[in-house]
Amino acid sequence: MKCKFEGCRKKVTEFNDFTCSTCEKLYCSLHRLSMDHACDNDKIKEKHIEKIKKQNPVIVADKMVRI
Repeated sequence: MKCKFEGCRKKVTEFNDFTCSTCEKLYCSLHRLSMDHACDNDKIKEKHIEKIKKQNPVIVADKMVRI
């Protein structure tokens, strides 16, 4: 199997394959980062924002307490 980056002819094996979490294609070590293979950065940003929102819920107080 070869790297899915256009113009790259490097072979991708089980030892040097990198699957993009956004587009789910296999890339070689040179094109493994999303910015190196022109993956949609807006999708990546939205995915991380949703993950942060799930991990950090908003806490709202029921009543105000005065001292």
